[in-house]
Amino acid sequence: MAGAGVPPQPRRDRRTPTMARTRGLNGLVAAADRLLPDGDVVVALGGGADSATAALVTVRAGRRVLGVFVAHATASTSLLGEATRRLADRLGIEHLEVPAPVDAGGDLERRLREARRAALREVAAGRPIVLGHTADDQAETVLLHLFRGAGVRGLAGMRRADPPWYRPLLDLSRAEARRLAEAAELPFVDDPMNDDPRFSRNRLRRRLLPIVEGEVGPVTGVLAATADRLAEVDRHLAAAADAVPLRRDAGALLLPAPVLVAVEPAVAAYAVWRALLGHLGPQGGTAADVAAVLEVARDGGRRQLGGGFLAEREGPHVAIHRGGPERPEGEVELPVPGRCAFGPFTVAAEPGPRGRFAPPPGPLRLRVPRPGDRIAIREGRKTVADALAEAGVPRRLRGAWPVVVAGSSIVAIPGVRLAPQVATRPGSGLELTIERRP
Repeated sequence: MAGAGVPPQPRRDRRTPTMARTRGLNGLVAAADRLLPDGDVVVALGGGADSATAALVTVRAGRRVLGVFVAHATASTSLLGEATRRLADRLGIEHLEVPAPVDAGGDLERRLREARRAALREVAAGRPIVLGHTADDQAETVLLHLFRGAGVRGLAGMRRADPPWYRPLLDLSRAEARRLAEAAELPFVDDPMNDDPRFSRNRLRRRLLPIVEGEVGPVTGVLAATADRLAEVDRHLAAAADAVPLRRDAGALLLPAPVLVAVEPAVAAYAVWRALLGHLGPQGGTAADVAAVLEVARDGGRRQLGGGFLAEREGPHVAIHRGGPERPEGEVELPVPGRCAFGPFTVAAEPGPRGRFAPPPGPLRLRVPRPGDRIAIREGRKTVADALAEAGVPRRLRGAWPVVVAGSSIVAIPGVRLAPQVATRPGSGLELTIERRP
């Protein structure tokens, strides 16, 4: 192995002679040139043969490369970091080591991956990021997603181009990537953590895959081809799901229930999954969450989702939220005429053709409703809670919805009701309006 000080042996595998390897490398370089955007790129260096070959291919494709090694302060960090520095010297590229320590504990595999990706994104600052994933990584990803109950998008695996991520080796086996690295005399080492049984990918690679291949033969190419076919299905579903519009409202995500019910079930499920993933983060979009949202779209009501989120029917929409925005503290003066921010809202009292608000003398203040708050109506008084519900204000917003106070009396609920003493004929007062920010 080149990184361990053993002289490279480019001819030792008679099935892969130097000429064939050169043709293979040239083909990879041409494909990478078509895949990668022009200009500067970042290559994620891990110290192993895969990322070394990815760096070589990217350099040969004529891109200016910054090689980045994310140092997690694990037992193998020093060994891997030294290999990446030697590789950068060998290829004549700039090298940067970025510290991203991760504490030991549960779910270490995921936390390492997320820390690494966050560090690479920050360093790249919008530039393309080249990863050394191979066909073996793709096969493992498809199986892991299958065992976790993923849908089409998960079973489509990793994409060659998924900006800012680019994977020029995705059609190459891990063994082939290693042979190319050896033939080019690239420094690399084997990461001892790749044998750590704590990680699900390692257990799959070392324990399960050998059993499967012993029974049915090689599966890497089959799984990679399956991922490619499902990626095409995924693209069609994604295009169809664009017909389901999404809207953000005061921290909530709104999906149109009638559209979800009307489109094909697979399209509806895909649209919900994609929306949940974007709103809830990487842990969102489970099969149970998708089913719950579709049930609310069809039958109404509310359902609990993962991560403390709720799916709740709001008129023609399904709202995904965590119980509504934070209630603003204290009181805010409302300028008259003028406008001001109040929590997730903007309240305005300004001249307008439909203005009916005749402000009483003295300052006006905004605050959140309190238990027992009431507003005058023509024949008595009505609780603010009832007024908000009757006006169709979503339940998640009622606790933060402002009321307008003059002295000790509530004289208006913006967008809902004016007390009789401040209501005048249309056009002779101010327009009292409220807008919700996304």
